[in-house]
Amino acid sequence: LCLDYLSRPEAFARLYPKLLDGYLLDAIERLDVAPVDRARLEGFVGAVTAAPRRREPSPGLGEDVRLCAKGLVGSGLELDGELLQLSGFSTA
Repeated sequence: LCLDYLSRPEAFARLYPKLLDGYLLDAIERLDVAPVDRARLEGFVGAVTAAPRRREPSPGLGEDVRLCAKGLVGSGLELDGELLQLSGFSTA
């Protein structure tokens, strides 16, 4: 599972076609796997939201955000207290 978050709808709209291409390429490798049910998706989103976050200075502006919890990892960027971008991935 993967969750991609962007704080600005217009930024997400520009990025979405590229994200969708990547999702579709990943899906081709899993055509024989049943779709994930709603409860598991909701659990994953909740786990990403609740995961402990470690922050470190970014090489550019803002802070790098890292997530690591049972069954998931993720990273993102925060600037002036606003989470600009976050990607979370299941590890199971």
